[in-house]
Amino acid sequence: MTDLNILQDHVRFGDPHVTSDDADRLSILSNVFEALVARTADGSFVPILARSWTLSDDARTWHFDLRDNVRFHDGKPFDADDVVRSLRRVRDEAVGGELGTTGVISSYLRDVRIAGDSAYGVQLSTQEPMADLLDLLADIPILSDESIEALSRGEYIGTGRYRIVDYNAYSVRMALVESDRRTHRFCPERLSWSSIEYDDERRERFSRRERTIIAGVTPDSAKRLERLDKAMIIRSQTSVCATFMFNLLSGVATSRALRRAINYAIDVDSIIADVAGGEAVALKGPMTSQHLGFNPNAPGFPYDPDLARSLIDDAGLDQPIELVLDVPTTLPDEARDLAIILSEYLAAVGITVDIRVHEDRPAYAETVRTKQINDAACFDSSPVSTFRLLREKFHSGVAGPWWLGYDNRYVNELIDRASRTADIETRRVLYQKAFAMISDDAPWVFLYNPYRLTAISETLAEDTSPAGWSPTTGGLLKFR
Repeated sequence: MTDLNILQDHVRFGDPHVTSDDADRLSILSNVFEALVARTADGSFVPILARSWTLSDDARTWHFDLRDNVRFHDGKPFDADDVVRSLRRVRDEAVGGELGTTGVISSYLRDVRIAGDSAYGVQLSTQEPMADLLDLLADIPILSDESIEALSRGEYIGTGRYRIVDYNAYSVRMALVESDRRTHRFCPERLSWSSIEYDDERRERFSRRERTIIAGVTPDSAKRLERLDKAMIIRSQTSVCATFMFNLLSGVATSRALRRAINYAIDVDSIIADVAGGEAVALKGPMTSQHLGFNPNAPGFPYDPDLARSLIDDAGLDQPIELVLDVPTTLPDEARDLAIILSEYLAAVGITVDIRVHEDRPAYAETVRTKQINDAACFDSSPVSTFRLLREKFHSGVAGPWWLGYDNRYVNELIDRASRTADIETRRVLYQKAFAMISDDAPWVFLYNPYRLTAISETLAEDTSPAGWSPTTGGLLKFR
């Protein structure tokens, strides 16, 4: 295969060290840059630029042996200095982050001692136990000093399978870098990424091109393409939680009984059918199947309006109960629809809803981060790292950027124990216990975990068999 066309909402990418969970951006960057390790579907990790690693029994000292046969696109050999420089750069808050994430990753690395101990060896020493450090490193691309300097000139030099040939606001073209380190039978020589925002135009372009992928297909477009036999649709599990996060610092949502009642009052399966086009699975708590510690057998909150009314009565709150919901206009795009549907379900159990719409999405994220929300705020972002998820949103001792007042000392203890536990399976059990406790306390309105849909043209179908290529877990388009 020679060329592959990829259509997606946008082709913005920028500095690879800027914190982001934008799938379109990450798909582009992941083909150009590489990290030390990569995350697998079961929560474990495989080597990429690292050859192997060890962790001390006290979960404070990591040692990485690096590959000695890797070169950047400009020909410079990869070595330990590149790892040290990249990790130190990422912990500089000046690098920034999208939608309120500035300083999030740097906060974890701020006190980490980062040093090379040989040309191809790096040691990381943390002041506190950090058994989940790989969760962070998997999302940090490694750049050389020269490639960091090149960013200021708009040049992107990585170690990945592809190099950027040219780009503008609407397209990115890449060419395959010859390498004997990796081989894969689905390996286009050239990738052409195009920014096409509107579904109709993407479908029309799709029908005219033989080798084409549409990233982030909407459920409606997926159904149309399937009906026309124009494409194979691949449904990828993601770590995204579509939810309303309750304000547990003040207001009516400080009542645990009310929070649980609200979750029982909502028919999530119907919401998935109506709002998500059926392309999602109901949340049973604050994790998805992509998170270490997720329990697929958790009971969740099945639709039970009678139980909801009983819990509301038991809550002993002043009547009438009013809930004020904050919603953005994007991310998730369906936030206003979700708020309207929630208001209808809650009216049936005696709760009135006032919806406050926020047009400025970055400002909305900052409102959540500074804990200035009303009773609940719609949000759709959740890091795939269980370590980050629990510390940033639920550990009251940390009171992280997205923490909104949840306080359970037993959960705090489980999270802290997991940080001290080097064995991943033991950590999984600890996180499962935390998942169960948090779910039972209902600090969120648990809605759904959406699939990321990818449309593959018919001519590519034979290359996307079970033994061939498919998007990564999470739906990123990586070609390795």
